[in-house]
Amino acid sequence: MTREQLVTTKDFHSGELLDVQMYNMDISGLDLSHFNLTGCVFGSIRNSTNVSEVIFSDAIITKCNFWQSIGLTTEQIKSTWNYKHGRMDGVILPQDIQAALDAEKEGK
Repeated sequence: MTREQLVTTKDFHSGELLDVQMYNMDISGLDLSHFNLTGCVFGSIRNSTNVSEVIFSDAIITKCNFWQSIGLTTEQIKSTWNYKHGRMDGVILPQDIQAALDAEKEGK
């Protein structure tokens, strides 16, 4: 699926992208505010997905896998519903993002 195909789907327009696997996509700059992204995968070992400047404000990212995403920032994750409510179990982040959030949580 391409970015152009994704944004034309009924699920995209309803804000419910459940269990969507986004491999080798450039979704940079999309506004996914308030979307339910439960179970989404943003890239795979061979096919990373560019999520730079994606707006995740108050998005639900339960069980999402960002491990192979490109351009993800701690600010993007901190803006999500899950982070704001301490519900990050099952969310897989790139090591550098996870380490930064852990260090901040520990006050380092």
